[in-house]
Amino acid sequence: MRPAGRTAAAGWLASAWLLGASFLFYVTFVQYGLLRHAQLNLGLAESDLMPGFGLLAGLGIAGSLLAGWLIDRLRPAAFRLAWLAATLSGLLAVVASLSLLATSRMWLIVCFAPLGLLLGLLIVVLLYLFTWFIPPAARGWCAGGAAAFAYLAANVIAIFSERPQIIGRFDILLMVVNIMIVLFCGRAWRRLAPVPAGRAVGLFAMLRGLWPLALVVLIDTALFVLVSRDPGPTAILAGPGDWLANGGEHFLAALLAGGLYSRLGWRKITRLAAGALVVLVALYAVHRGSATDLSVAIQAVYSLIVGFYTVSLFTLFGEEIPRDRPALGIAAGMVFVGWLASPAGIALGTALLPR
Repeated sequence: MRPAGRTAAAGWLASAWLLGASFLFYVTFVQYGLLRHAQLNLGLAESDLMPGFGLLAGLGIAGSLLAGWLIDRLRPAAFRLAWLAATLSGLLAVVASLSLLATSRMWLIVCFAPLGLLLGLLIVVLLYLFTWFIPPAARGWCAGGAAAFAYLAANVIAIFSERPQIIGRFDILLMVVNIMIVLFCGRAWRRLAPVPAGRAVGLFAMLRGLWPLALVVLIDTALFVLVSRDPGPTAILAGPGDWLANGGEHFLAALLAGGLYSRLGWRKITRLAAGALVVLVALYAVHRGSATDLSVAIQAVYSLIVGFYTVSLFTLFGEEIPRDRPALGIAAGMVFVGWLASPAGIALGTALLPR
């Protein structure tokens, strides 16, 4: 590979890191850092923070749409997007630090608003950078690597759920590393040129095409709530060893999906995840309703589903996107799948728990 090619590849890898690290923050900080801090250190129940969760989702949606509108209006170069991501990462680190210092319910709830806004902005900025500046030939492996790192680390983090300060500091460190990556890869960002856009579709046509992925995310998230809180006679994630194995399986599944992407595309990968989801529902029903221990199979199939649908989410905008408003298309897709389907899955799973 020529020096210019190596520099561009460094930009692709840096973009994948930024997306994976920020997605890891997105899926772990509130659940394992902030919520556990509220429960263990402030004596609050999850229900006490419902106004905060509403602020998180509402401002996350607003931040996503704002990022989409601004990017489409300005069409910034890759290096400007990278610097914006570094700035947002720094602000997230500050807000996260303040939230972990909270000594009251109101202080904590107020922190949810900027967390949601900044996360909404950051994820859309990074998905646009990933989609618009990583060529299709490298996109699958970059998506698989980003998802593999995020879920392996998330499962390791889950082991420390009784020590939210450690989790919070780790997530804050991720944002600091984001800033360092942007600083150290200055030349790489300037080497990145826009790649050809995918198939042109209308915004609402794209959203209609996303419903299978959103449905997979919703049902899978609901099942995770049930698997973790109501596993039946035999625990499914019983200890650190189970979480580490689960992380390793997620890691391999995401890499597999990334490797398959160039042959299958995001739609077929989503269909494979949907088929595995049917198997997972059946396995959980048998495990929950009988003495048969299917925990190993449930972990493996669940990991496959999550790895596959995350790679689909990271790559789909490169295949079909509104040409006149690409960033808004990414924002709307993230709102649909990330800010609506996932919380709806948590609500559904919680509603299905035995009283």
